[in-house]
Amino acid sequence: MQYQAVVYTNVPGPDAVEPLVQVCRDKGIQVVTSELPGPNQLIQENKRREPSLLFIPLATGDLEEVSLALTAQAAGPAHVVALYCPSAIGPDVMGYAFREGVLDVIDLQCETKETLLPRVSRLMKILKEQTTEMSMDRQRNHEVDVLRGSRQAGERAVARWKERTLALASVAVRIMEGDLNVAVLAPRLLIVASAASQAHSAQETAKKLGFQITRAPNGAQALETLVNGEPDVVLTDGSLPDMDAPELARQIREAVGGKSIMIIVWSSSPEKEDDYTAPGKGIDDFVLKAPGEEGAMLLSAALLGALNQ
Repeated sequence: MQYQAVVYTNVPGPDAVEPLVQVCRDKGIQVVTSELPGPNQLIQENKRREPSLLFIPLATGDLEEVSLALTAQAAGPAHVVALYCPSAIGPDVMGYAFREGVLDVIDLQCETKETLLPRVSRLMKILKEQTTEMSMDRQRNHEVDVLRGSRQAGERAVARWKERTLALASVAVRIMEGDLNVAVLAPRLLIVASAASQAHSAQETAKKLGFQITRAPNGAQALETLVNGEPDVVLTDGSLPDMDAPELARQIREAVGGKSIMIIVWSSSPEKEDDYTAPGKGIDDFVLKAPGEEGAMLLSAALLGALNQ
């Protein structure tokens, strides 16, 4: 299959991106270079070209530039969006970019053709996985429908699964290869779950992402842990032996005052998602409990997404 890449060259210019262009061509990718247009033209351009890879310049480290990349990502079928920049960017922009679905951030100041080769290879691997993923949509629709108990709920689960998977794919590869340390972004996680096996499963998933972990079997003990310092993220069962998730969220926020803590509900009842995350409930996100690797991917993406809220 022939892949096409579009490399936008406004910043830092055509000469600076030449190693990236050459590596893509060495990998058999058809490369088009172009100046980055405005958002509306960008959408039309990518609908027309339907590129597999997009490389968007991140000139200033501004979050608005990440949003422009996401506009490009939404403009076509399955493709990979990466940002490149002439100098290093901070963890806030990097975390936001990864959480929103940007699949790599390349620092041209530090990269050579030799170091760019595995980066481009990784993006192609993700692209191939996405292509395979699209061919499996019908099978996944059926499996998720059974899990949720209705077709309408199942379709929403499929959409969420895709969103989470795309947001996580490159980050997971970089963590496994040791070139991204998420622990520096948000290390503290409190897991509140009455079932020891599920708590252990969540702990193992979070540990691989670099979190420092505390566990509690119920709401009361979770609140007691706050005296030793507030976590950055709380992952709680929807229903605990002594209270439900919204009540735990209310008491946590009351105990810590105005301090920012991300609270995620982890539940096997997808029909309760809108209720858990309704305004005023104090809950920031919902993640569906699912078996095996799919469940680990969903949970990992939710935890990574919490880092830059």
